Amino acid sequence: MPAPLAGAPRMRRRPPLVSLVIPVYGVAPYLPRFLSSLDAQDHPHHRLQVVLVLDGACDDSPRVCRSWARRTDLDVEIIETDNGGQGRARNLGMGRARGQWIGFPDPDDWLAPDFLTRLLAARRRGDVLLAARRRGDVLLAGRTLIHQ
Repeated sequence: MPAPLAGAPRMRRRPPLVSLVIPVYGVAPYLPRFLSSLDAQDHPHHRLQVVLVLDGACDDSPRVCRSWARRTDLDVEIIETDNGGQGRARNLGMGRARGQWIGFPDPDDWLAPDFLTRLLAARRRGDVLLAARRRGDVLLAGRTLIHQ
């Protein structure tokens, strides 16, 4: 792709519709399946942000996450911090989330390919619990909603 001409307006990417904030600690054996499930999402990848918070991970999780981030077409941000627990890791990730909606899947699970599509459809029907947030809404959903 040629460089933009001087003075030409830059093409701006639309912000992600959904940001997934994922605390990572001691889950290396589960990460390949979980990360593959993110790649398999049928929600448009250019409208999805993944924020991986390496929460003082003491296993192979950081290497697995970095390797995947280089290969995937998803917008991935990796935050490294000392271990402070899941709540602190989620708060750090929320601070970097740019999506209109935020989800908090656990990395020892995996998501069905239509997870986000169904979740967003449930939002339009009013079947999802929502709470206010500074720059948008926070999406709170558990596995039961998706696997009914």
